[in-house]
Amino acid sequence: LQFLFPSLGLSLAASNADTQSMDRVPPKNDESIVFARGEGARLFQHTCIRALIPAIAAHFVHLIGFGSLMLIFERRFLFAGDCGTLSGDLNWRHVARCDAVRQYSGPVKDWAGSLMLAELALCLVVLSSSFLSRTELIKGKNPWRANPLWGWGFLASLLLILFYLIATLDNGVWGALPWYFYVVAIIMPSLGVMTSELVKRSDQKQEYRAEK
Repeated sequence: LQFLFPSLGLSLAASNADTQSMDRVPPKNDESIVFARGEGARLFQHTCIRALIPAIAAHFVHLIGFGSLMLIFERRFLFAGDCGTLSGDLNWRHVARCDAVRQYSGPVKDWAGSLMLAELALCLVVLSSSFLSRTELIKGKNPWRANPLWGWGFLASLLLILFYLIATLDNGVWGALPWYFYVVAIIMPSLGVMTSELVKRSDQKQEYRAEK
């Protein structure tokens, strides 16, 4: 993450300014005013909203991944910890509620952590497509054409995440994860972009004040 996000952020700096930036009325020309009235609180709220989906996605991926992998690779540990029977009908939710897994420090814990970190990185990398402009929607400004440097950084970031997973996960991990794990991992980044675009619509009402 220390390499991925700074490099991706530098590529965003090459984005062109909004085409309608000259149509906006600037705030009062007073050096003591950093933000317009209510702008600081609005930026804080929008930042929290944008960060909500990546945080939820990373936690869900960790819970589902850890519970599912424990059922496949460490079922005897769960049985010894009174988390269920060896042949019982268990799922990842039972594992999440089991107190015994707090003492577990095996490879499944490391794999689940790698999956969580990769999902967080994936969500933020995909979300960066919405950061090319503060107010212009993606459908009106193709990110690939608007900033080719960001496009190459986007592809490089995806490859870096893939190589990270290949290096940290065993081959049997991919087949042990349930289908809905992949659904959550793929849908949540797109949901994060949709949320950011909705935030932009709110920004448009505040920023687009064309002079008449």
